[in-house]
Amino acid sequence: MDAIEVKGLTRRYPSGRGVFSISLQIKEGEFFGLVGPNGAGKTTLIECIEGLRVPDEGEAFLFGISSRKKEVKGFFGAQIQEQVPFSRLRVGELLALVCASYEKSFSVDELVKMVGLSEERRMFYEHLSGGQKQRLRLAIALAGRPKLIFLDEPTTGLDPHSRRVFWDLLRKLRQELGLTLFLTSHYMEEVEVLCDRVGVLVEGKLVAMGSPSDIVKQYGSTLFVRVVVEHEQMLERVSSLACVMAVKKQHETEGVFQIPSREVFLQELGGLLKEGNIRVYDLEFDSGSLEDVVVGIAAGGVHGK
Repeated sequence: MDAIEVKGLTRRYPSGRGVFSISLQIKEGEFFGLVGPNGAGKTTLIECIEGLRVPDEGEAFLFGISSRKKEVKGFFGAQIQEQVPFSRLRVGELLALVCASYEKSFSVDELVKMVGLSEERRMFYEHLSGGQKQRLRLAIALAGRPKLIFLDEPTTGLDPHSRRVFWDLLRKLRQELGLTLFLTSHYMEEVEVLCDRVGVLVEGKLVAMGSPSDIVKQYGSTLFVRVVVEHEQMLERVSSLACVMAVKKQHETEGVFQIPSREVFLQELGGLLKEGNIRVYDLEFDSGSLEDVVVGIAAGGVHGK
């Protein structure tokens, strides 16, 4: 079953912005990412899916039921960036208050265990670390036993270690609870690590869709090659090839270089090999990162590649 189905959804604003003719399907249990520049329409699209805004055309469905119907509100939870209300309460008190607002909910004991806040249960929200606050926001989103969670920039402001701890938590909860997860993020490594598929929204239109690796392969226009040679002098000879457009990384026997094409690089490298006195241990081509590709797509607008 589709957790989310969007059919020809359009929502216009007097400014001319909005979202236009969006159609997509997200399978139950999928981890989906939506990316794009600020003002692309991500919030508008999500609010239409959640039933918080009524589209001008088209419709959105959650688990087969129109998002315009009140019953879908119990299908999803949302982890938002805004300050948690009643922040002067303790963690356990805040979760108890949230749980009481649902007919069916997890217990406070279950929630703090799920997100790893058992020891912080009696702490005030304002005394929590950044990572702990994000885990509490996630617990609030989970309180009503939803099948779908919307995650809005969930690791903003976290240090690298806390970010990876949070990623591991999301993977664990997805597996244990069978959740469908819908992520919006400007942090492309997060999207690459977590998401099965990603959609790129530009100027209100969904211009690319696929797995992170497929999008990089299809839309990546910047080509890099990683080369490992026997010693540093050999790497200098590789970096001096006429086809090397830029040096991204060069350290001792390993280098990463921007090149125009595989064919041109291999032809020039072959010339070096024929001359002798160079030994290549490893060679790997890369079309760039998801961040490179998304920036390129956004720069091209809806009429870009």
